[in-house]
Amino acid sequence: MWKQPSDPTVTSVSPPNAALGSLFQDVYITGTNFLSTSIVYVNGTLINPTEISADSTSVIRARLTPNFLVPPTLPPSGILSFTVSQQVGTPQSCTDPTSCQVLVTPVRPVIVGPSPDSVPQSQNGSAVQSFNVNGGFFGTSSSPTISATYDGQAHASTVTSNTSRQLNVTLGGNSNSQDFTLAGLHQITIRSNGDPTNSRPQILRFSPMPMQSTDAGFSAAVGKTRMTWRLILPQEWPWSPIAVKRRYVDDLTGTTPSVLMASLCTGAVGTASAPCTTVSGPMGVASHI
Repeated sequence: MWKQPSDPTVTSVSPPNAALGSLFQDVYITGTNFLSTSIVYVNGTLINPTEISADSTSVIRARLTPNFLVPPTLPPSGILSFTVSQQVGTPQSCTDPTSCQVLVTPVRPVIVGPSPDSVPQSQNGSAVQSFNVNGGFFGTSSSPTISATYDGQAHASTVTSNTSRQLNVTLGGNSNSQDFTLAGLHQITIRSNGDPTNSRPQILRFSPMPMQSTDAGFSAAVGKTRMTWRLILPQEWPWSPIAVKRRYVDDLTGTTPSVLMASLCTGAVGTASAPCTTVSGPMGVASHI
């Protein structure tokens, strides 16, 4: 003869806090009369039974999937209230309801492996570049909990899925046509939507590389005894300073000008080499002396 099992009693839920936009959160519920078939609810919504494990008659582990940790399932208060019932019965809460609550709060996003770290400088306002960031506390693709800015200006961002934990930030395009026009360091800020003012944003930097350019060269009058000239190279790598090279040329008293070539691939004086394949910028500078 089947007998209806006694209703469970619920004593507490731990931990009392969870992070907004997490991939998941395990919650441990203590009480009595728990069964392997006990059912757990969060704010009245059933947790998938595959995410429930009755470790004993007094402890249940319930895993909160991402949708419970973002709006709209997560209420504006950020409070998740837990109840437990048998397969047939009334859901039971703690005698003190606050002991059965978990508060979901915003946290600083975690950033791992942003890419790329540089892009070519371009005057093409319609060019589009996807900036990819791996990390965490991003929320879900349908309900992201973060936003992105580029040099302080809001840019479109997308969480790729509920499990990949990757964020794509769209740079350039017609609405942001100035993104790639200025070479130098730029910053991308990823911050939590739940607390954009007080949470500390993660700042990322990358440098567009200058466009290839050609130096028109310069000339010096015959009869000079010394002339100083400089080669100013564009910034070649994201973190290196602009390179400045000096060359001193003596004895300009000859009557027949010659052409001196300085190769920026090798730095050697002489005939200009073939175009560099790995460095953007002028390939050589000619000086008539």
